[in-house]
This record gives sequence, structure tokens and C-alpha cells, in this order.
Amino acid sequence: MPTKFKKNFSVVLITLIVALLARVILFIFWLDNPLRYYDKVNGLDMQTLVGLGERLYNGSTIFTLHKFALAVFMWLNHGVPLPDGVIVLQLIMGIVTAGLTSWCVLRLKGDRTWAVMSGILAALYAPAMMYQVVVLKETFMTFFAFLAFAAILWSHRKHFSGISLYTVGILLALPCLCRVTALPFVGLGGVWLLAVIFKKFYSGKNISKIAIKTLIIALGVVSIFIPASVLNYRLTGGQQILPFNFNIRYAFNLGCNENVKTLSVKAAPSAPDKSSNFLAKVTGFGSNFVKKVPLAFQAREIPNNLNYYFIKPLLPPLNYMIGPLLLLPLSVAGLFMVLFSRKCIRKEGILLVFIFAYLLPICFFYPLGRYRLVFYPVFCILAPYPLLYAIDKWRSKNSRDRIFISVPVLLYLIIFILSYPRGVFIRTSDYVSHGKAALAGSKKPVKGLPYFLTAYKMSPNNQSAVVNLVETLLRIDKPKEALAVAYKAHMNNPENNAFKYYSARLLLINKQYSQSEAVLNKLDPNSMGPLKIQYFYMLGQSLRQQGKYSKALKNYKKALAANPTTAQRELIERLISSLTIKADN
Repeated sequence: MPTKFKKNFSVVLITLIVALLARVILFIFWLDNPLRYYDKVNGLDMQTLVGLGERLYNGSTIFTLHKFALAVFMWLNHGVPLPDGVIVLQLIMGIVTAGLTSWCVLRLKGDRTWAVMSGILAALYAPAMMYQVVVLKETFMTFFAFLAFAAILWSHRKHFSGISLYTVGILLALPCLCRVTALPFVGLGGVWLLAVIFKKFYSGKNISKIAIKTLIIALGVVSIFIPASVLNYRLTGGQQILPFNFNIRYAFNLGCNENVKTLSVKAAPSAPDKSSNFLAKVTGFGSNFVKKVPLAFQAREIPNNLNYYFIKPLLPPLNYMIGPLLLLPLSVAGLFMVLFSRKCIRKEGILLVFIFAYLLPICFFYPLGRYRLVFYPVFCILAPYPLLYAIDKWRSKNSRDRIFISVPVLLYLIIFILSYPRGVFIRTSDYVSHGKAALAGSKKPVKGLPYFLTAYKMSPNNQSAVVNLVETLLRIDKPKEALAVAYKAHMNNPENNAFKYYSARLLLINKQYSQSEAVLNKLDPNSMGPLKIQYFYMLGQSLRQQGKYSKALKNYKKALAANPTTAQRELIERLISSLTIKADN
């Protein structure tokens, strides 16, 4: 075995071992952590995605690689969803991504020290590890996106053989079956590859060879896109033709929003008809896009579904891993150094192509932490550059070269100061979601109580915090404490229907019947939705306890007319029967 191969293999092996050990430890802690049950929390994407996996299993939604994995594990589990299987697969993907990072550095630079540093950064990057233990698309997207990146370098090593180019085409297409945001890299990565091929073969004026190689790449892409399109067409009964969801109008209207809080994943406004409005939209989109670009490189994780700053202390291994505050400033410094050293015109240029290609769709929407995760292997490649450059200049025999150590140091300090995260990043919703997950994992209400209580203390008027705390206090038989929480929220927010409902309910439970009636009379039963039955039942109960039998009877009958369940109907009919004689008297 050649010595060079042994040394290179040992570099990748070190990275793989570090990544494996880190994930084994993480997995052990995760087994008993509420994070494991986030897919059971209503309102989070984790639960939605598990549901989509079930729909693909039943043949009623379009194909994606993430849904396919969920459907496969469901099939292996005899038709029952098995999210834990996908988590194990994602952890394996994280290990492979770390190994690929080391290998890519060896292909780009041939520097084993650099390769080990980059690989270990990728192996221990805490946000990536956090996403690897939840059911979200990000790990799949990052893995297949970086696999396509590595395939381009592998094809370069194989001197652009037909098999390698066909493989590149396939691997360029696969990330698009995770998210449509991979589409720009199909085009730009392909263009970069063709530019290198043109430079290599044009000297011999062999245009036909260049054309054949271009067709081979295209053949690899369509080898994925055509079957995916046919499959989606059949799964959707002819409604979906493309191999992925693609709605440019929806994306454009989202891109026109400056604040992430105004974005809606359910619906986007229609495109404007008037030319003046359209021009304003275009201007607004361009301005917002430019404003969002720096956010993609800041040492801050903008939370969505998961909050890195919240999860990190609750999942102990993450406290000892590498965070964005270390990686991002180093990576951006390395990026600038690559740009100004003109290395971008060599093989390192593929790094810039990758970043630019994925930056475009991310800034179309918003550079949330989960969306920019796709950058982390490339950032890990760039991060050691400033440090290694400084070490190289320090070791230089020419003492004048040492002055250049100040370049990466000053660049890093400027970027660190400009991108340093400021503000508080822990949200009330983080505690509420974690409390719900703790409940789902243990079935003991007391497990969720600390998180709901903290959420309530943070935001005593937050509806989700109040409702979940009240429900938990009721389940552990503390109705007086629950009443205090709900009634205070009601007094502070007299127009909030949820607070009115829970106040009335708890007043009734605590035998304050007249006060319960008074609060219920402030509610419009037609605005109660499915709780309309409960509204009339509660009002009937409060009236009955006050001896107002005729009024109570009328409300029980209204509850009966609101289409209750069988159990509710039986209870209401018994109450009506017992009150009929009293009401007549």
C-alpha cells in the first residue's frame, strides 16, 4: 500500500473515529432527553414531517428523500412510524460528512494537518449534531449537498472520466429531492465543472469530447429527475409534474418580507398586478436580499423550530462541542483570505461556488439557523486557513514575513466583533415545546411543569405558556394554583377568549359558580369552535349549581344540539333528565 495513501487514509480515519465517538455519547444522552420526542409536539415541523412520511408510505404525497427514509423505517416497523430509525441514519450521515470534509481538504490542498483540523471541526460542530437528533430535513439536505460537492472533486481526481461525470450528475440532482433550494448548485456547480473541463480539453481543440462530457453530466441529472417526476405524477394523480415543489411566485413574495416574523409558510400573497407595485416589490426584494446576506455569516443561530442556545445546556454533550461563535468568524476570515489571495481561480473556487449557490435561495427566504446548516462542511474547510497561514508566516525564515501574521489576526477580530451575537435568544416557545416533549416522553405531567412554569414567568401573558401551565396544574390536582394563573392572565388580557374560557372553567372547578357564569357570558359561543359544546355544558353547570334550573336546562339542550360525542351526549342527557322535574317545579 503506498505511503501517501496510508497517511491520507489515517487522516480520514481519525476524523471518522472522533465523529463516531461524539455521536455515540450524544445518542446515549439523547435517549433520555425530551428532544427525542419533539416529533410528538403539535405545531412543530418534526411532527408534520413524520406525518408526511406516513402519507408517502400510503402513497398520497410527493417523493422526497427525507419522506422516503421515514416511509422505509415505517415499513420495517410493520406500518408504525419509527422516527428513531431516521435519527440513527442521520447520525451516520453526520459521521460520513465529517470524513468527507477531511477528504475534500486533501483533494483541495493536500495538507494533512488542515484536513484533520477541518474534519474534527465538522465532527464536533454542535448545531449540526443537534439537528442530527431531530426529525428535520436539514441533515439530509446537508449530507446530499456536500456529497455532490465531494463528487465534483472526485471527478476532478478521475480526470473527468465518463463514469465519474455521470455519478456527479446523479449526486447533483439528489439534493433537489431534499429541498428545491439545491437547484442553483446543479446549475452553478455544473458550470464550474464544465469550465474546468473546457480548460483541460480545449487545448486540443477537442470540442466533441467536451460536448460528450457535458451530455454525460446532463444524463446523470435527468436519470434522477425523470423517475422522480414520473413517481410524483403518479402519487399526486397528475397534479405534480416536476420532481420537486417549485413556486417562484411564493418564493418571491416571501423574499419581499424583511422580518422573519412576517413570513408565512401556509400562504403567500398573490403577485401584484400593477406595474408600479411590481417594481416596488422588486426593489424591496433586492434591498431585503442584500440585508439578509450578512446574517448568513453571523456567529448567531437564528432559531426556527429548534433553538441552539436553548437546547445546548439541556443536552450536555453539546456544551463540549464546537459552536458557531468559534467556527463562523474563522470561516468568514478564511473566505476573505481565499478571495483576496486569488485562490478562487483554482480548485478552491468550488468552495465559493457552493456558498454562492446556496446563499441565493437562503436569502430568498431568511438565513435561519436550520437553513444555513448546509454551509457547515464548507465552513469547516475554510476555518483552519487563517490559523495555518499565521503559523506558516511565524515559521518563515524571513523575519519580514512575520508582519503578515497581523492580516488573519486583524481580519478575524474585525469579523468576530461585527458578527458577535447580541441580545437574548431564549424564547418562551422554546420552554413550551420542551415541556410538551417532556410530557410526551414520560406521560407524567410533573415532567413538563418546570418548563411551563419558566415559560409563564418569562411571559405571563403568553397564551401558550398560560394554557399549558394551567392544563398541567389541573392534571396534578392543583386547581387553585391553576385558577390564579388563568384569572390573572384574563384580567391582564380581558379580550382574550382562551383566557376567558380557562378562567370560567377553573372558577367552576373551584365552585365559584356566579363568577364562572359572569365570565362565560362575556364569550361568544359561535367563536368557540369545537369547544362550543363545552361552553354550553359549563354554563349549564354554573347555573344549575346556583339553582337556576330552567336556564341550566336550556343550555344543556343547546350543548346537546351542538353534536357532542357519544360520551358527552350520555352525560348531558342524564343531566337534562334530572333537571326536568326541578325546572317544571
